Amino acid sequence: MDICNKLPRQVLAGFPYLNQFYLFKWQYQYGNENEIVPYSQIVISEEKARLTKDYYEAIKLVPNSSFILDRLLFDYLISDIQYFYSIRMISDEDKKLIKKDLLSLIDYMQQIATKGYYPETQNKVNLYISHLNVDTNYNYVYTPEINICFVQVFEKYQIYTYNAEMTTNFRNWMQLKKRSSMQISEVDERSRIEYFSRQLKLIETL
Repeated sequence: MDICNKLPRQVLAGFPYLNQFYLFKWQYQYGNENEIVPYSQIVISEEKARLTKDYYEAIKLVPNSSFILDRLLFDYLISDIQYFYSIRMISDEDKKLIKKDLLSLIDYMQQIATKGYYPETQNKVNLYISHLNVDTNYNYVYTPEINICFVQVFEKYQIYTYNAEMTTNFRNWMQLKKRSSMQISEVDERSRIEYFSRQLKLIETL
């Protein structure tokens, strides 16, 4: 289960220009001041690209996944892209490539929300939109053999624990977030259509 104010890695990994954008943003914010480079100069090695692709395929083998997205997640993302475009760190061509990935992402997410599962594996996916703001990305993995929970910090790093008491409390707390969220996967077709239509209009402003 993931609670997100940024695109979750499970989804992001399948869209290389978006993945590159998050890496670029992290380097701009937290990297060495003398090593700041434009988006177009961010290089992802072949090995990292392969690992990302493998991860994107492997994550779909999880039998049951839930995502609770901040209702303004795409607003934040579009605002960030527009900012970097305004200071000429992203070119017109870069923006077109990112926009193309965003449109593909929305189409894919809409497929998942409509079906209630990953199209490739038919493994269950529950998609929610939070009515309350989400501070950062949180997630946990639960199996009969192991429990682990994560809190994302500084965009790309995670603090994690296997402590049984903490993971139980963390899991219960995350489940409670559903009370202030709207499920758009499988049920409530009207809300689902309205949500994705709004995101498409937002992306078209790029």
